[in-house]
Amino acid sequence: MRFSGGGVELLLDPADGGRITSLVAHGREWLAPSSPRVPNESFVDAGTGGWDECAPTVRAGILPDGTVLRDHGDAWRSPWEEGIRVLLPSVGVTLERTLSATPTGVRLDYSATSRSDVPLLWCAHPLFAAPPGTRIVAGGELTAEYPAIERIEWPASIDDVSGAIKAFADVQEASIRHADGVELRMRWSLPHAGFYWDSSEFTSTPVMAIEPTTGRSDSAVDVLDALPVVRADEPLRWWIELR
Repeated sequence: MRFSGGGVELLLDPADGGRITSLVAHGREWLAPSSPRVPNESFVDAGTGGWDECAPTVRAGILPDGTVLRDHGDAWRSPWEEGIRVLLPSVGVTLERTLSATPTGVRLDYSATSRSDVPLLWCAHPLFAAPPGTRIVAGGELTAEYPAIERIEWPASIDDVSGAIKAFADVQEASIRHADGVELRMRWSLPHAGFYWDSSEFTSTPVMAIEPTTGRSDSAVDVLDALPVVRADEPLRWWIELR
């Protein structure tokens, strides 16, 4: 499935977990390469790259009621109905994503529905290609989740990163900027975002990620009481804009 708006073109694969396999803007590809995969227990082993949706967790865990949450959640493991919705079987939530064109790009609108009240950890999981000099431009204080230290400085570029870093900040916009100054801008309605830099520790090529999220952790178990709740009588909604 192809979708375009405002100079941004997306290619989606509903059969492969709704993955966005290509994001082209300014005449260049922004996502790291992805290939078809067979879902298994490990997200990394199944093949990274592209843009996935992670829900109802990123890190695997077990909820207090005994529910098992698998690595990087459910959404990437199943075909998406009509290319826009998928059931998260572990928590009984239906996740829906619709796209619309804007004058400057593309907007992604999300909704989550359930027959019972369910706390939901969701995050966007785009892995952006990070050629030399690529940097994330954003504000706010950065708190690392991996490695486990309290505060870190924003890396000047991918060139300053050794291994992998995952951190969070309470911001609602950020950009991926290439060495020549061309950038892809993201804006979102949620209060938090995760940020990821990997110089090839877990990926085949250097990548960066901007991950708007409903929770300030990769672990739904660790932040369960702080997550927004999908109400039986009220969908949970949020959006992302690409410019």
